Amino acid sequence: MSVRKSFIRGKIDLLLPSLWIYEVGNILGRHCPLDALLRLEAPVGFSIPQADIGDGCLEHAMQMTIAHKSFSRKERCRMFVSGFTFCRNLVKLDYPFEESIRSLLPLVDEFVIAVGDSEDDTLARIEKIGDPRIKIIRTVWDMSLKKDGLIYAQQTNIALENCNPDGDWAIYLQGDEVLHENDYEGIRSAMEQYRNDRDLLGLMMRYYHFVGDYSSTDPWAYRRSLRIVRPGGVVTSIGDAVGFARSSDNLYIGKKEKKYWRYAPGYIYHYGWVKDPKLLREKVANQVSWYWEGSPNERDQKVLALKEFMPENYDILKPFRGTHPGVMKERVASFPDMPGKRSRWLNPKFYKYVLKHGFKG
Repeated sequence: MSVRKSFIRGKIDLLLPSLWIYEVGNILGRHCPLDALLRLEAPVGFSIPQADIGDGCLEHAMQMTIAHKSFSRKERCRMFVSGFTFCRNLVKLDYPFEESIRSLLPLVDEFVIAVGDSEDDTLARIEKIGDPRIKIIRTVWDMSLKKDGLIYAQQTNIALENCNPDGDWAIYLQGDEVLHENDYEGIRSAMEQYRNDRDLLGLMMRYYHFVGDYSSTDPWAYRRSLRIVRPGGVVTSIGDAVGFARSSDNLYIGKKEKKYWRYAPGYIYHYGWVKDPKLLREKVANQVSWYWEGSPNERDQKVLALKEFMPENYDILKPFRGTHPGVMKERVASFPDMPGKRSRWLNPKFYKYVLKHGFKG
């Protein structure tokens, strides 16, 4: 019996029953730190009568399980997955960042969040979630990195660098991206399948881009992105944080670099463009600030001249027939009804757009 062998290897002194469970916890903590508490339940259930096993013993074992950073990948008994993201002023921008965090928590052992110097209660709302796996890194945004959205990659890298370097995977979600609970099993299986293939630097995920409301998706937006990556300095976020590059030579891991990635089942539900038309205008203003250093191009100038804004191709977007993640239930239900749209197949604008941009679904 493996547990009994561990007891012998640890030279447990059964003559000191009050210390027995602590020694077991130490052994399991050394050899299987992430499974220690679960494995400890077995000897606790069959403890010798005179052993003093109380809450303090279990707490000791729990502390052993979370002290994962002192153990290498080979010493762990199961896969270790980090989550990471960044955020700033997301309450003001009406991003579903709380829903995003909650949607990822079931898949991760730790969740590192770089929280910028917000002007709203973004930080307080994250703290209120109250999950012990959440690790907050407070940051001050460097305004010299505003051009081209470079600040987003810098903040992403701060979060990634604080993930457990000995972990197997790190899952990245931005504050307007959410996972569906129906995809958890597939995502977890893919991570397990490719866990030990160290030639693979990440797993791609496909996207649903919602625009204007929760029933319209943009098939012309980017279709995939690397969202599950190797921690420990293997990759780095680049550009405006839309993707990752290999750290050793800055090779961008995109569609063509197939040998470095595989697909993970499921979709990223991207809700950044689902807002009241007035807030959509503010989103454009925010992009002008963080991409163009406050100097809008001609197209953005037209948008900012309006009181409300709706993307030009809203009328010809693809209808969404599926279900939304459970964490989004309240947001979807409370969203105001939008004016009805006729079928895009009956809209001449749709065919003009397809001739210019191609048919994408």
